[in-house]
Amino acid sequence: MAGYALCDFSTYGPAFGSGRDLYLSDSCHTNQESYSRLGYTYETPGGYGSSSAMVGTKYFTCDDYEVFYLA
Repeated sequence: MAGYALCDFSTYGPAFGSGRDLYLSDSCHTNQESYSRLGYTYETPGGYGSSSAMVGTKYFTCDDYEVFYLA
């Protein structure tokens, strides 16, 4: 699934996974359009639902984020 690890488009922030398991919207610090819905490419940890595993809720605002690429 390496081809689905990270998607980057000029009209929105980074998305991770083939079903956008983790999506960070453009201007994610000013809106609640970013979301987490694991289970398409990345598995959820035991005991967590697909929408709450990353940040505790499906939609969220993020103050800042960093994306690292392992070369």
